[in-house]
Amino acid sequence: MLESCFEDLLLRNKVMSEEESMDQVFLNRLNCVVENNLTNEQFGVKELAQGIGMSRSQIHRKLQGLTHQSISCFIREIRLKKAMTLLQGNVATVSEISHQVGFRSPTYFNKCFHDYYGYPPGEVKKRSNEMLAPRIEPLKSNQRRDSAFGYRKLFFISISLMFFILIAYFLIPQMRGEDSGSFGNSKVEKSIVVLPFKNLSADIANEYFTNGMMEDILNRLAHIHELKVISRVSSEQYRGSSKTITQIATELNVSYVLEGSIQKLENKVRIFVQLIKARDDQHIWSDRFDAEFDNLLSLQTDIAKRVASELEAVLTHDEIKQVERKQTENLEAYNLYLKGRFFWNKRTEEGVKRSLKYFEQSIILDSSYAVAYAGLADAYFVLAWWGWYPHKEGYAKSKEFALKTLKIDPKLAEPHATLGVIAENEWNWAEAEREFKRAIDLNKNYAIAHQWYAEYLSAVGKIDEAIEEINKALELDPLSVIMHSMSGVYHYQKGYYEQALALHQIVLDMDNTFRYSHVDIFYIYLQQEKNIEAVDEIKKYLAKDTLDKKQIPSMEVAFEKSGIDGVLLWLIDLQLAKNAPEPYFIAELYAKLGQKQKALDWLERAFAARIGLIFVRLKNDRNLENLHSEPRYKALLKKMGLED
Repeated sequence: MLESCFEDLLLRNKVMSEEESMDQVFLNRLNCVVENNLTNEQFGVKELAQGIGMSRSQIHRKLQGLTHQSISCFIREIRLKKAMTLLQGNVATVSEISHQVGFRSPTYFNKCFHDYYGYPPGEVKKRSNEMLAPRIEPLKSNQRRDSAFGYRKLFFISISLMFFILIAYFLIPQMRGEDSGSFGNSKVEKSIVVLPFKNLSADIANEYFTNGMMEDILNRLAHIHELKVISRVSSEQYRGSSKTITQIATELNVSYVLEGSIQKLENKVRIFVQLIKARDDQHIWSDRFDAEFDNLLSLQTDIAKRVASELEAVLTHDEIKQVERKQTENLEAYNLYLKGRFFWNKRTEEGVKRSLKYFEQSIILDSSYAVAYAGLADAYFVLAWWGWYPHKEGYAKSKEFALKTLKIDPKLAEPHATLGVIAENEWNWAEAEREFKRAIDLNKNYAIAHQWYAEYLSAVGKIDEAIEEINKALELDPLSVIMHSMSGVYHYQKGYYEQALALHQIVLDMDNTFRYSHVDIFYIYLQQEKNIEAVDEIKKYLAKDTLDKKQIPSMEVAFEKSGIDGVLLWLIDLQLAKNAPEPYFIAELYAKLGQKQKALDWLERAFAARIGLIFVRLKNDRNLENLHSEPRYKALLKKMGLED
């Protein structure tokens, strides 16, 4: 069939006028391949490329130049035109025709048809009967002259209009400061969020499985450099949300949304996914996958590759390997790993400690399972960072498992980022930078790598670059409380107080329980000499802790008696009364009071305890400005390798 189509095409080419270009031959060839695969519901960009004998990128570039269409839109247009012909011929029902032209879902066919023609397919017959052929009479000679003049006038008007449209197209985005080729303020063409999949299984215990499938598909897409993929942390905020696809996409600044549902029954899995163009809520592609549980790992790869194909992303050889890679053939080990990630993502002490057990059990079943070792590295790092595990031992275990991960799979970004933040804690700044850059090079969509790299840049005094890097992290994880908070800190370090205030307010709007933002706002008000506002902010901070809340009246008394200095001393006493006082916080308070030696005493305690804040903020902390000329302060910077 395909051969006969090409033969007819060649015959037509022989009688073509010399003016007809090879571009039309190219378009005719594409039409032939699509028309010969109309009934194939699986036919898409990949299959067209194979049928025409060209790469997807070559077809995409040429088609864009000739028709300004994507390949998917080109295929869909041919299907819809064929559908119109069949509907006008009244050869079958709308539902039957939708399948004949390659639409699996009649509902989706109806939507696409209406979007293209402006009315539903059910009205085609009625409109065809009502249409009357226009009456055409030959033109008189004077009419022909007028007509010719009118055509020339219309031609020059069209050319002028086209000229101004081109100017507007190229200049207006620049006037707005938009950049269509990067993660700037404008929407990125190939940007996508994978929303939490719905668990349709009767057993709620399968929630971890549903989350794991969604995360696995997301991670495979994240390895494709041509795509911008929103992190799981931000997409998770829309679990059970009543917001529309367009609203979600606007908030996350993405062009596409992938959503799905999973039903697991015994050893069988059914997955339904749909890819939506968010701007106009247009369904690009949807499909249902039924598989035995044993084939599950291949299924995730198929879905990720199909999404990439529909978005016309051109994958490199390495990217294809990463998308197709099976980390394990042991389904039980995979199952245990998913449970580990489920509990690790809770970020609670209990959840992270529970994740350790599942990662360990997974490794027992498959000792070469790289991501399970990465899970252990992440778990020990988080436990040590938050003080839920001894710092020295926790970081040592984290480093051990990160290195083990890289021995198995050196292409994973996560262990490189973990090694980078551990190197920071060891004051090995050059190694930290190498690891962060390597992590980002391997996976530019890994938001945490950008976040930790921003911390590094802040630590070594490159605040402007830290702000740029945290902005990249926020583009990938726009609903991250921690990242907005860090951005607020960096803006404060630069002296951009109003911007810092706005960023910390965003944090509190997203998570009103995040009480440390009140401390950051407290410092901003102190810097602006707004003492009453500063005291009000500390009240809010105290009010969010059951025990501290009871102390508010005594703090108010301290303010009445001794002003803001009385409040600073009161906060120091409150810290000293705790079982685990925060040495860096106490150092900042003493510095604000002008008690430099006491401030330095507590900074040295923070240094000895390897408190994370000391290497993130010490070099540029505005709360410690009056210590910068002190020999003991300079000695700390030297020990940490941060001296100028």
